[in-house]
Amino acid sequence: MSEKILFVDDDPSVLSGFTRLLRHETLRRDYPSLPPFVVETAPGGREALDAIRERGPYAVIVSDLRMPGTDGVRLLEEARAVSPLSVRILLTGQGDIDTAIDAVNRGGLFRFLTKPCPPETLIPAIDAALAQYLLVTAERQLLDETLSGSVKVLTEVLSLVNPTAFSRALRVRRIVRHIVERLALANAWQLEVASLLSQIGYLTLGVDPDEYDGETGPRPISQHRHTHPAAARDLLANIPRLGQVAAIVGGQRDAYDPADARLPIGQRDPVTLGAQVLRTAIEFDAGMCGGLSPADAVARLRVRRDYYDPCVVDALADIDIPAIAYVPRRLPVSDLQSGMLLDQDVRNDSGLLLVSRGHELTLPLLIRLRSLFESGIIDAQIRVLARAVD
Repeated sequence: MSEKILFVDDDPSVLSGFTRLLRHETLRRDYPSLPPFVVETAPGGREALDAIRERGPYAVIVSDLRMPGTDGVRLLEEARAVSPLSVRILLTGQGDIDTAIDAVNRGGLFRFLTKPCPPETLIPAIDAALAQYLLVTAERQLLDETLSGSVKVLTEVLSLVNPTAFSRALRVRRIVRHIVERLALANAWQLEVASLLSQIGYLTLGVDPDEYDGETGPRPISQHRHTHPAAARDLLANIPRLGQVAAIVGGQRDAYDPADARLPIGQRDPVTLGAQVLRTAIEFDAGMCGGLSPADAVARLRVRRDYYDPCVVDALADIDIPAIAYVPRRLPVSDLQSGMLLDQDVRNDSGLLLVSRGHELTLPLLIRLRSLFESGIIDAQIRVLARAVD
């Protein structure tokens, strides 16, 4: 795949010169290390930003400093916000050196080059910029894949060891998604991951989250309600890029500070706000699991305005949680599928409880049940609730 380079200059002849130079047939002969790339141009800062938003990302952005309207410094600063991985180069005249140095310090530029810029200076700079972009993107891809894999492993282990906690996490994630959309929160991916890992602390505690029904539920409040967020925080803090997620999960039981309401949503501390989103979603889910309708679950939170962020609670006013119709079925273990619910306790021949009724079947749990069946520990057929097909 060819990377893209964007040249920005208000002089059409300069853009034509760059295009001819980088498309010349001798380029590959003289610079064999250059990776494949294509060249695009823009006649000004506004046009360049439109191109970055609509046709990006660009591996390298090369901009002239002096342009009418949006100059090169401002363009590259805004480009950094829109496309942070793009490598940025500024072209300046001799009289603009001080401005260029300031731009390097402010905008995190890769280099600045003086005009006129001969090919023996420009092309090695482009080569180095492309190498930098490929290095950064390769590291980012590796980190993202590592992060995604870590989250996937943790959730699958949770689904196997504590299916109740895993089912709650899935429900909380859907509620958090709704809040994020309604409030247009910026750290959506962090809240997504935090909601999915909100119950991961139960892996270390060996207890079931359903031993309590939330802060206002009828069952006795267990001390584990207070310890599992800290256990989760300590566990997640060891994973790269999950520092804020760990803090959000760890703060899911923190008290709400009414002083936060004085600040607009966009100006609040993302960790504190994220923890309140998670806390509200978990308690809303507890109300729903206790038999309340969505409206009644929201009303229960609203009456305790000193306990839950009113903005977050209000975001749940129009949440739609459709009822899912299930039909009972008795199926061979080999025919069980993810998403079904156990309609019986699964026990061994001695009567020892292996998996309790009501757990949602996940891939790790299916593998476990098949292994138990193949070992002759459980019966060949299990009663489940399967989603009704329209």
